[in-house]
Amino acid sequence: VPELNLAWTVTNQAPLERVLRRANGKPILIFQPPKIVNGEEQELYNPRADDFNRWLDGRADHFRVKVGHPSAAQEFRDSPCELNLFNKTSVKEMLDLATIGDLFFSQVCFIPTLAESLDKRSVCMFTRRQLSAKSNKVRNLTPEVFLHKRHLHEVVYVD
Repeated sequence: VPELNLAWTVTNQAPLERVLRRANGKPILIFQPPKIVNGEEQELYNPRADDFNRWLDGRADHFRVKVGHPSAAQEFRDSPCELNLFNKTSVKEMLDLATIGDLFFSQVCFIPTLAESLDKRSVCMFTRRQLSAKSNKVRNLTPEVFLHKRHLHEVVYVD
């Protein structure tokens, strides 16, 4: 397995300083809501909104920043967050933002991989529906396969 290491240099420090000021010393949690479902198999990967939001509710001690793009993720308008950057960042801006993140949260998507490549902690939500699927392709995408730097990741299972 190749080592994931993103040697990213921040391109614009000013927006990051604004986020840090707004966070006012709280650790920064960057999350992307679940993906837009594209077929029955993909539905098995998606946590339900109430499970996803319940986890976020328990992190009020963090400054929660929502990211994502409507072409790939659901907006989850009622997700608890202090800063909504959904559909408001470019890839470059997202990479910059990731450099100040303390914790990352999502389902299986780019977020845990980004966190891992920056040696940052993440929480990845898996569904039991996925892990008990009839399809080998779906069932075999496990934390052991997807997450490589296991010491950085926490896995949360929901129905």
